[in-house]
Amino acid sequence: MEQKQTKPIAAVICNYNKSKYVTDCIQSVLESVSKDFDVIVVDNASTDDSVKCIKEKYEGQVTLLENDENLGGSGGFNTGIRYAVERNYAYVWCLDNDVLVDENAIGELYAFMEEAKKEVVNTFPTYYAWRNWIQFFIKYTPEEKLEKMCESFLEGMFEILFDGFYKGEMNRSKTVMYAYDDAIHGVKGKAGENRIFELDKNATKLQEVLKGVSSVKIEVQDAELDTAELEAEMLKVNPHIQVCEDKPQKTFVLCRNICSIKDYSLQKIFVDIEGRILATEEDVFKVFNKDYSYQTFLYTQKPLFMEQAKKLRKTYI
Repeated sequence: MEQKQTKPIAAVICNYNKSKYVTDCIQSVLESVSKDFDVIVVDNASTDDSVKCIKEKYEGQVTLLENDENLGGSGGFNTGIRYAVERNYAYVWCLDNDVLVDENAIGELYAFMEEAKKEVVNTFPTYYAWRNWIQFFIKYTPEEKLEKMCESFLEGMFEILFDGFYKGEMNRSKTVMYAYDDAIHGVKGKAGENRIFELDKNATKLQEVLKGVSSVKIEVQDAELDTAELEAEMLKVNPHIQVCEDKPQKTFVLCRNICSIKDYSLQKIFVDIEGRILATEEDVFKVFNKDYSYQTFLYTQKPLFMEQAKKLRKTYI
């Protein structure tokens, strides 16, 4: 049973041995006012009549994916999510098989997410994305992979913290940490106060390195990198600056990540695709000590994350 993908949303339902529940769930989704979705049901090798009931009642209305064995909630959703991603659905809505949804739920969620994509002035989408990601994986990650899951999230959080600290743009970092704290304490619903902040873009660093400079040369570490955005940022700071090849006052090198640079001579100024600039001894100190800083962050946060994740998982049983 497979549908042709024409909708922006994939509603993924994971089922194991609950034929009555899953058919009621499917029916409630199909009765939604909005029709901008396809239903994908993943059956985890049920031994009851789940598959038969789904085929008899919803042939042509849903896509049914049958796993050869019971992969659990995380494995079942993984099957459905992979199927949806491979077919370029814009959104995936994961539903347990005993859920009954309001007829306006999917339409409201879709409108909410579409509006969130337009938010380029604050950290609104960042908060909900991180909080929901963390809670989803806390719930569905197998016990033996819980530690690795925690480490993966902490690594991602540290990258955002380091980026904000390095560039002097802290609002995104604050939102992510609030989302993390709310997620591990089971907070749901609308974001509380002091969670969403204006995006702060700090051009001070570029202004400092271009002060008194009238000509620059821009090299690339990787031939696939495009210098157009960097040139545009330079012109915003100094509309009269000239990009040249011969006898520039300063040479910039566009790279993918300043943290992978091993040239600490400061004879050239490195700028990466995230906008981070390596130009001073203080910059070198931050980059050189990044790995140590991450290990410290992991050491302090991992026990808390693990403890709270285990407590939260008990509430899902």
